[in-house]
This record gives sequence, structure tokens and C-alpha cells, in this order.
Amino acid sequence: MQSSIRAFFCCLLLAASLPGQGVFADSFDSEQSFRTAMVAFKEKSFYSARLLLQEIILKDPKGEYGDDAQYYLAMTYYYESDYKTAQFEFKALQRDFPESPFVVRAAFWNGEAWFYRKQYREAIESHSAFVRKNRENILSASALYTIGYIYNEQRRYDEAIIEFTRALKNYPESTAAPALTLQLGIAHFNSGGYAAARRQFETLLVKYTAADNLAAARFWLGKSFYAEEKFGDALREFSAVLKDYPAAEEAAEALYLSALCQYKQKKAAEAVSTLEDLFGRYPKHAIYPFARYRHAQLKAEAGDDGAALPSLLEIINQHQTHETFAPALGLLAEIRRRQGKTDEAILTFEALGSEKSVSGKSRKELLRRHGDLLYQSHRYADASLVYGKLAEEFSADQEGATHYLLLARSLYREGRFDDALTRLTLLDKKFEDSEARAEALFLRAEITYSLGKFTEALQQYARFVKRHGDHARVFDAELGIGWVYFELKQYARAADTFRRLLKKYKKPAEEARAQLALGACLYNLRDLEGARTTYQNIIKSFPALTEHTSEAYYQLAWLEFRKNNFEGAEKTFRQYLERDKGDIPRAAEAMYFAALCRYQLGDYAAAEAQFTELYADATKPAWIRERSAQDLARTRQARKDFTSAAATYRQFIADFPESQGVDEALYHLTELAFKADAVGDAEAATSALRSRNKNSPWMAESLREHMVYHRRKQNFRQAAAALKELEALQTKPNQKLELLLARAELLADEKKYAEATAIVQSVLGDEDAPEPLLLRAANQLFEIHELQGEFSAAAQTAAKLAKKFEGSDTLFAELTFFEGKYQLLAGDTLAGRETLSGLLKSRSLGQRARYLLAESHQKDGDSARALDFYRQITQKPNEALYLKARLNIGELLYAKQEFEPAAREFSRVAFSDSRDEVVYERALYRAAQSFRAIKKTAEFESFRKKLSEAFPQSRYLKELE
Repeated sequence: MQSSIRAFFCCLLLAASLPGQGVFADSFDSEQSFRTAMVAFKEKSFYSARLLLQEIILKDPKGEYGDDAQYYLAMTYYYESDYKTAQFEFKALQRDFPESPFVVRAAFWNGEAWFYRKQYREAIESHSAFVRKNRENILSASALYTIGYIYNEQRRYDEAIIEFTRALKNYPESTAAPALTLQLGIAHFNSGGYAAARRQFETLLVKYTAADNLAAARFWLGKSFYAEEKFGDALREFSAVLKDYPAAEEAAEALYLSALCQYKQKKAAEAVSTLEDLFGRYPKHAIYPFARYRHAQLKAEAGDDGAALPSLLEIINQHQTHETFAPALGLLAEIRRRQGKTDEAILTFEALGSEKSVSGKSRKELLRRHGDLLYQSHRYADASLVYGKLAEEFSADQEGATHYLLLARSLYREGRFDDALTRLTLLDKKFEDSEARAEALFLRAEITYSLGKFTEALQQYARFVKRHGDHARVFDAELGIGWVYFELKQYARAADTFRRLLKKYKKPAEEARAQLALGACLYNLRDLEGARTTYQNIIKSFPALTEHTSEAYYQLAWLEFRKNNFEGAEKTFRQYLERDKGDIPRAAEAMYFAALCRYQLGDYAAAEAQFTELYADATKPAWIRERSAQDLARTRQARKDFTSAAATYRQFIADFPESQGVDEALYHLTELAFKADAVGDAEAATSALRSRNKNSPWMAESLREHMVYHRRKQNFRQAAAALKELEALQTKPNQKLELLLARAELLADEKKYAEATAIVQSVLGDEDAPEPLLLRAANQLFEIHELQGEFSAAAQTAAKLAKKFEGSDTLFAELTFFEGKYQLLAGDTLAGRETLSGLLKSRSLGQRARYLLAESHQKDGDSARALDFYRQITQKPNEALYLKARLNIGELLYAKQEFEPAAREFSRVAFSDSRDEVVYERALYRAAQSFRAIKKTAEFESFRKKLSEAFPQSRYLKELE
């Protein structure tokens, strides 16, 4: 627009400078040639005019038309934009015709030529000199106009205002006055003086009613209102431009700004309609791409992504060099992402990347947007390729350092740490003064941290903090220092670092991140309550920070999971999953652990459904599907659906043949085959495991399964063979001792008690045998006595061993316990009770002793004492005997026909645990019986159903019919 104003004044000055028709010449040829040249000049046939003018200068330079010809010769070059040659000819005029009246005009046009050559300092100097020498000349107003215009373009608005004001004051009647008034208003506008700007625009509209820049004045008047957010007034002025000056250059932009006014007034639909009107009326105008982009923005903002796409695609296909090209690419990528069509956006970028028409700045923006989209989609390898092109093609660009930084960042995310460090080194060498070097130092520290070089990373983080204390990444670097200490297992020091950050940084996001880190430290310092409080505080204090509060929920759930509070853990994992229905960073993990919680709680039906869903979902991470498949098999095994469990293990092996869990799966197939008496299948599974990894710990477990199964079936030869293979695998001293005991058990099964006893005695006599193994050997010796019905001998053996190991508090107490136990079994009740009573204060054996004493009194019919001992046991719910004691309390109450309290005890056992199948089955049965006795039909049916589902072959079911 401003260039058109300048063109107008050039024409104005040209018309004013042409000579009249009544010119006489000394020579007919010179006069005729000059007149002919002026006709060509007026018709803008400058080359023809130049030929005639050059002839005059050559043949009659001192004639009447010599200075005229020289002046207009210069002007032919000027109007053909050959400003340098024009200046040469102007100088020739000043040199050869110093007294010519054209010299003053030439001085003015010489200044203008400097302006058009973009030599602004020279233009200002030339025009300033002209004004000093020719204050009375009307052209001084135009010279001041150009000076002010230059200042305006250079954002020296105060100086521009001075020059325009001076010109209007000194030359109020100048033909340049309307243009000066407009430019003075624009200068005020640019300096933020909107009220002062409006006064100038309004003056122009009132004072110069015949000026040809009235459309521009009204347009700028509207812009000044718009800048002050007076959108109604702005819309009025833009509407006036469209109504009164529909063909004006400003009309298209006025229509565009009208749409923006409507949008600002919350009239989005009207804004869209106005923009669409602009498409039809001004398709060739420079504002058109801006209108297209704004139209796409409004449509996308309204949720109509489909309607936004045509405008974006038109910009991308037809305006690839325009400044809206890059943001259009960005919005297209965002829309495709929202539509779940990120791949389509990436394909669009790839197609554009091969277009030769996309070059220069547009190609740079295209590569940047393409790389960014790939990076945001976690396609780091592809992003590295695109960023690599960006760095290679635009390495000399002022943003070259940023390109190297982006490439290094994507390589880092790709896991190519060495390549990333190489790019950072190149960045440091090539761009010594770049601001990107600070970010590069931070990234270098991050990469070093990821490589596990924690000491080096600590130094780099500290260097970054010291050198760039005001950088936006300084908090991240200080946080990194804390995490380094964390990785070095200096949890207390890390916690102190994070606490300092909490005191230093007060932005919510920073506080939340520091608290998350502190929670991790407290967890590892075993301050579980402190960790829980920290995570709960994040949830309470930063509800708007979805990412951080979600992570706090996840960590809180994980903390409960590690504490075996599976019910609380599952609840919190569900809260984490329900917080945001969009992308949840650890959704698959949370779903998996929630399912695992159901498994740990014994809710196998729910666990099976959830593991099945995870395993079947191909979009879930491979490790989640792998673990879900394995846990699905375990769950079906826990549900006693052995056929389905075996099938699931086989499918798991087929789907994940390289998984570390295959060894365990083959072991379970062995185990399940023996449960089904499918010896061939067990042999096949063990053979597969032997071929895959004969040194696997699961191979040893499989061989134990063979040994146990064949012992049970009294296939002693096969059991001995499995034991022999196991002995070849396990050669460590303690393992050898364990296998000696296994051989003793096998010999005992074959009733070779003397040989078995000799082996056990050899283990008991081994000075290097650990206490647990010695205790197991003692137990085995007692079992041999039991198999022979030698309870008194077992009691005597226990007494002798207790004396032998009286130096070990643990062994002595355990053996004393067995002495008491076998005294009871041998019928020496008083001695047995006396021995066990001495253990009642023992932390490890007190409850077991109470249980035996309770059973002893229960057997004698002393239910009062039996109940007393059982109830003492129930005071410590975590003890292993708790449920058995509860069950026996229920039995005693049932025997006394106290059915309601008995029902309560059996219910408590049934709902507490289901791992001890004997106790669980008996509790379900007795609970049903008790409720039937008190005529609670619904409860009776409920427990009968539970018993039927858990133990479909239970012998108790017939009794409940």
C-alpha cells in the first residue's frame, strides 16, 4: 500500500516537471528532437526518448535544450529503475550545467535514487542537504516525506514523527500534505500513540476531501481502533472502506480485519462468513493466504476439522513460499493427530518434501514441521532422518545450530547416544556464538546421564547451572543433579537437593516435579508414609497439572502395590486410569498392575478377563502383552482350569519364543501335565526345556516335579533317574546337601529307613550345613520315625539334637518344639504340655506351641482351654496359624451348637484367604452348614455356591444337598 503512495508522488512530480508547449529553439533539429523525445517520455517509451536526448547532448550540448536533455536523460534511467546510472547522469548535469534550473530537481531525484537503491543513510543525508539548501522549494516537503518514511521503516518512529510534522508545518500547501498527514498518523500508530494517530487520519478525511489516499486514511483509522480493542468502532471504519472504496487496495485487508473484529466480538460464524466472502472477492490479493489460514483456524477451533482442511491444503499446495505455509503445516498436523490420522499428515509432509517447487525458507519450515511431528509421534528414527536433512541443507543458516540441536535430541531419544554426542560436538565447533550451545550442554548432560556416567553427568549439570543460571533449563539441570545422586543411591542427599528446589522454585509445575522426585527418594529411604504424604500433597495441591498429578496417582498406586495392599493399589490404579480419557502415559502399565492386584486378591475371574483383554490388544506394548499372557496362564491355573492354563502357556511360547518367561512356562506345562497324569506331555515339556536351557533354574524345578510325581506313584526308578539328573545340575555344596535329603526321602518312600537315616545323619553331622538345612534334616529324621510309628523315639531324637545344637537359639527352640510335639503324639501329654509351655513366650514358636496345646486340650474335650489358646493365636492376625485357629474356634462352637457365632467364625475364614485350600474348603462347608442350622437360606445358598465353584469335586457338596 505504501509503495503505491510513493508511486503516486513520483507521477505527480513527473507531471509537474514536464515543460510547456511554447518552447523555442536555436536550432530546428534540437528543438524538434527534444519535442519528439518528450512525447516518447510522456508515453513512457523511455528507451526511445533516451536515444533522442543522447543525440541532442552529443550534437548540441551547449544549445538551448542541452540541460533539458541531460536532465530528462537521467530521468529515463530513473523511471526504468536504473538508479545508479540516473545518479551518474544527474551528476553530469550538475557538472556541465551548474546554473541550470534543473540542478535543484536533480538533487532531489538523486536523494530518491539513493532511497530506491536501499542506501538509506545516503538518502537521508542527500535529502537533508536538499532541504537545508532549498527551504523555499516545494520539493523539500517530498524530501522530508522520504526521510520520515525511512525512519518509519527503520522503526525510528519518534524521528519519523518529527520529520512529518516539520514538513506539514513548513509546507502546509504542498501537494504532499495528504501523504504526509497519512504517514504522520502511521508513525504515531507504530509508536503506540493510537489517539494521536486517529487525529491525523481524521484530519486527512476532513481537510483533504479530494485526496486519493482517503481509503488508506479510513483503513488506518479502523486499525487504530482495532489496536485498542475497540472492535465495534474498528468494524464501522472497515465497513466504510468496503462501502465507499470497494476497489481500493486496502479493501481486501479491511474485509480481513472485519472478520477478525467479528471473531473478537464472539461472532465466529459471522467471521467465517466474512472470510469466505473475501475468498470470492479478492482471490489474488496478498491477504488471501492469511484469510485462508485464519478460516482454517476458526473452523478447527469450532471443532469442524474437516471444513478446515480445504483452506490448509490450498495454502500448502499453492502458497508454498508464503509465511502462512509453515503454520498451515503445523495446524494440518495437529488436525490429523486429533483425527487419529497422524500417518496421513506425515505422508503429506513426505510428498511435499519431494516437490522441487518447495525450496528455501519454505523447505526449511517443511522439514522442521515434518521432523517435529515425527518426534512428537515418538518416531525418533524417522525424525532423525528429517532433522539430518535439515541440518545438512541449512547448516549455514542462522538457525543452523538449532538444526544440529534438534538432530542430536532425536538421536538421543532414538538411543543413539554416541551419534547424538557427535552432533553436539559439531554444534560447539561450528557455532561458537550460538545461544543453542547452552541447550546443547544441557542435552549433553542428559545423554551422559542416560549412559550411566553419573559422575560426568553431575559435572555437566553443575557446569550448566553455573554458566547459565538464568536459562529456562536451569531448573531441569538442578533436578538432574538430584537424580544423579538418586542413581548413585545417595537417597538422602538427593532428597536434600529436591527439598532445596522446593524452597527455590515456586512455579506449580516445578514444585510438582520436585515433589515427585522427593517422593521417590522417600520411598527408597523406606519412609513409606512420607512418600505417600508427598504424592497425596501433589494430588491435592496441583489438580490442574494433569501430567504431574497423574504420575502421583501412579506412584501412589505402585507404593501400595509394593506394600502388598492390593485392594488399595487397584483402587488407585483405577483412579489413575479414569483421570483423563485421552492419552495416559502409563495406561497399559496401570491396567496390567490393576489386573495383577485382582489376581493377588484371589479374584481370578476378574483378573482373567483383564489379562485376556490386555493380551488380545495388539496396540499395547509388547512387554505388557507378554506378561499378560503369562499371568493369564497363571490365573487359569489358580482357577484350577488346568486344560485352559496349559493351552495358554503353549500359546505364550508360540507368541513370545524369545521371552525369558518361556523356561517358566515349560516348567508349568510339566507341572500341569503331571496333574493330569499325562506323563508323555510332561516328558515333552521337560525335554523342550532341556534343549532350550538345561542350566535354567526352572529345569531343576521340572526335575523335582518328575521326582515328586514318580515318588507319589511309587515309580522309584523314574524318581531316582530324575534325582540323578538333578544331582548333575546342582553341584554347589548346599545344593548337594539338599539333594542328599531328597535321596533320603526317596529311600524312606521305599521303606529303606536305615539307609535314609544314615544320609540324614550325615547331613546333620556336616559342620558347614546352614541352619535351615539342618532343621529340614531334623524334620526328615522325625518323619522317618513317624513312618515307623516311633513317636517316643522321635521325641528322644529331638531332645538329643536340641542338646547338640543348644548353641543356636533358633535350632534349639525348634527342636524343643518337636520334642513337645512328639511327646504329645506318644501319649505323654503332661510332659508334652510342659515342654511346649516353656515356648509360649518365644516370638517364633509361641503361636505354634499354643496351637498344639489347643489341639491337645480340644482332643481331651477341654473346649474352654482349647478356645482360650485358639483365641490367643487370633490376637495376631498376620500369623500363619490365624485362619486354622479361627476354623477350629468355629468347629468348637459348632460342636456346642452355637451356630450363629460359629457361622461368624467360618465366614471370617472364608472371606479372609483362599490360598490354603484345605482350610478354605472346610470353612465354606461349615459356614453353609451353620447358616442352614440358623435358617439363613440366602447365606446358606451363597456359601454352597462358592464351594461348588471353588471345589466342584468336593466331598462336602453331597452333605449340603
